[in-house]
Amino acid sequence: MNKLLVTSNKSESNSLGLDSDSQSSEFYKRGFATVRRNQYKIDRKFWEEIGKLNSNLNNFESKEKNAGSLTLYNEIYNQNHELFVNYLFDTGLLGELFQIVGMPLYLTNYVHLLTLQSCPELSWHRDTHLYTGSVVGNIPPVIKLIIYGSEVKSGNSGEFEILTGTNRFDLHSQWFDNLLSLSRFRKYSFLGNIGDCLVFDSSAIHRRCRTHYRASRSATIYGFVTAKWQQKAYFNNHMPIIDFYKKKLESLFQDSL
Repeated sequence: MNKLLVTSNKSESNSLGLDSDSQSSEFYKRGFATVRRNQYKIDRKFWEEIGKLNSNLNNFESKEKNAGSLTLYNEIYNQNHELFVNYLFDTGLLGELFQIVGMPLYLTNYVHLLTLQSCPELSWHRDTHLYTGSVVGNIPPVIKLIIYGSEVKSGNSGEFEILTGTNRFDLHSQWFDNLLSLSRFRKYSFLGNIGDCLVFDSSAIHRRCRTHYRASRSATIYGFVTAKWQQKAYFNNHMPIIDFYKKKLESLFQDSL
């Protein structure tokens, strides 16, 4: 495992590495970054366990907000929280995220999605916005990580799309955001292999494309905040995974001293 020398202190966070500043600058400029699976080892056990979860549809429920995708039941999440957290630490992926974002990240939740049939797109949106005088979502915005458990090779495979840099172009106007969406302002479409990842600022305009009827899509999405005080709001609903992540992160910090 890569040794991480990271703390919440800004001056000490410089020990993330010489390339950390440039990586984080590029991330906040674009609103996203990709991590390809050849940059860290693939945990074969993890994918075997994901395959077992995906093969049993009794593990999943359908939620309207996920536009046709199935999600794990809460009790299945709780039973498998160590599997999903350990993957972040054991593969070195978490260290890569810290370098990309330029600071430690604190886990809030995760969702594992399975799409087995044609489903409509999840339309262009920001997870965090201010349109009518009240804030929707988190301020600062949540950082999200998508780990793909299926290949995303072409259109209509449920690929993620983002309008690059729109995390920095927010006029708090739904009309303006609609205009950016219609113009496909600097659109980026993510294509990749099993294990490839995308990390993005949830305040950027993004969407999930429709899936073809023959497509099978598997993805795990993690949510992170950049401050401990924000994480506390999630303790009641996701205590097992957050508590486990918190303990591993604190242990990692201690080992780095």
